[in-house]
This record gives sequence, C-alpha cells and structure tokens, in this order.
Amino acid sequence: MLPTVLTHLWRRNVWSDADAGAYSAALGRSTYVRSIANALAPYVRPSRAMLDIGAGDGRFAMALTRRRAEVATVEPCAAMRRRLVARVGGARRLRIYDTTWEQLPDGRFDLGFAANIAAFKIDPAGLHASMRARCRRMVWVVPAQQGPSSFCLSGLASAHLPDRTSAPLYLDLLRRLGPRRKPARVLLRAWTFVRHFASATSAEVAMTGWIAAAGGTASPGEVTKLVAEHARPAASGGVTLACPKSSAILVWDR
Repeated sequence: MLPTVLTHLWRRNVWSDADAGAYSAALGRSTYVRSIANALAPYVRPSRAMLDIGAGDGRFAMALTRRRAEVATVEPCAAMRRRLVARVGGARRLRIYDTTWEQLPDGRFDLGFAANIAAFKIDPAGLHASMRARCRRMVWVVPAQQGPSSFCLSGLASAHLPDRTSAPLYLDLLRRLGPRRKPARVLLRAWTFVRHFASATSAEVAMTGWIAAAGGTASPGEVTKLVAEHARPAASGGVTLACPKSSAILVWDR
C-alpha cells in the first residue's frame, strides 16, 4: 500500500539528500534506537496508532509499532520523507504530513512520539498541549548529556565550542513544563553516535565546518589532532568517529 502524503504549510528542506543519507546511515551504526526502544519496552506496548513528530527515516516508527499499525508522521524534510517511505511504507499504514510540529494532524493516537525536535527548545508547553489533545500516551526523547549538543559529534569537540559547559537540555525542558505537566517517569539512557567518513581528511573537513557553524573556533592543526585521536578504521573502508551521548526519555501515561 502506498503511503498518503498530505501537504500543509511547508517551511524548508532541513537537509540535503546527501546529508539525510549520511545521518540515516549514522543512526544505523549507532546504538540510539535500540537503546531507547529497550528502555521503553517495560512501559510502552507496541502501538496500533502512532503519531511520530520529526519521524526522520522511520526507525522509531518501526521499533515502537505493531505490523500494519497506523502511523501518522510529521516530517518537514523531503530527503528524509523519501527514506521514511522506503523503510515504513510497506510494513505500516503510513501517512506523511509535510509540515512541522506547529501543525499536527487531527486524530486520536495511542502513542505520541517526538525525539530531539526544535519544539523542545522553542515551545515545550505548546507541544505538550497539542500532543496531549491527540495522544493517550506520550514519549519524548531529549538530549541529556552535559555540554555541547549543537551537532551530533559535538562532544568530541567540546573544548572548541561556546556551549561546552551548558546544562543538559532535558533539565531546562522540565523546568519550563512545570509541575502540572510533569511526566510520569524520566528514564536516562547512554548510547553512542557513530558516523562514517570516506577518509580522515573528509572527517576533518566536516568537523571544521560543524565547529564553525556552531560558533566555535579550532585551528586546522587542532582539528587534525582531534580526528586522529578519535578516528577508527571502518571495515568497509574510510574511518568512523564515535561520540558518547545520553538521552532522557520522558513518558506520560494516560
């Protein structure tokens, strides 16, 4: 069955196709989805009707739903939507909304899910109210590591970034939600993000760009040293960089 694609106000393509492909492949190498899904297993049964906000390539939609479940996904990036269709479209009754978290689809869902989306910083109370009106149970996955979180490998470059001493995002989010919106449980899980590069040189180029985009500074020699310290040969050729991460899993019951 082909997925239904519903278009609302479209804002921008968040990533290029190449960037989306690299991030999707990195998630496949990382322990992220498995760690979160295993942590949720005692508390959240596989869903029959899920609302997935910022669905990406659909890995969480597959991990947290039953076969042939109804999955409504909000994903503003065209490159990610193509991967979402390829991964989820044949196994779930998939609806894709080309919109952002401010315009959630109507309906009733037994599970509402959001992982590392902009709303956590912009308007967590607004997101909570909108999801609560539609979802019987809610799960948010929020960065929990101390220090920088401006890009996925930022923990390796913390000495060169302005936010190296920042507090975990989930603590600020809970403060902004206040006691009335407090989740039933908060689970902390460690995991590892792993990204592949064609060569150490390409890793240096990428890290240099990411550090600069995050407002940091690092000399070419410092970046070369950073990559040399952390790069590991990949079985398929090239190198990988691995960064320890931590997530807070916020769960709201009925």
